[in-house]
Amino acid sequence: MSSISSYPLSVNSAHPSLPGHFPAMPVVPGVVFLSFILDEARRQLPMLRVTGIRKLKFLQRLLPQQSFVVEFAAPEQSSLRFKCWRMTSDAKNASHDLLVDGNLQLMPDTTRTESIT
Repeated sequence: MSSISSYPLSVNSAHPSLPGHFPAMPVVPGVVFLSFILDEARRQLPMLRVTGIRKLKFLQRLLPQQSFVVEFAAPEQSSLRFKCWRMTSDAKNASHDLLVDGNLQLMPDTTRTESIT
């Protein structure tokens, strides 16, 4: 199965949702994380429109400033599977921790047209 990965993304520690989403140790709220995923889907696949969420599992917390990537499988009919991975590395090794697993419902975006020349 082919896939498309995003460049590394992160939620800035100054994001307005963070002070109220646990003041002692801010955690990126799921809705903010989801907005990054949807923005990336629109950027990577502009001819498709997300119409729903078929599956969405948050498996681990994302902290502000932590890097993550979104990996989309090739779209199939009206479905787009994706995974989000936290990118971590230290002096000895690098790892990819699965943060989110999901499946978006799609349809062609008929508001976009391509010019034929």
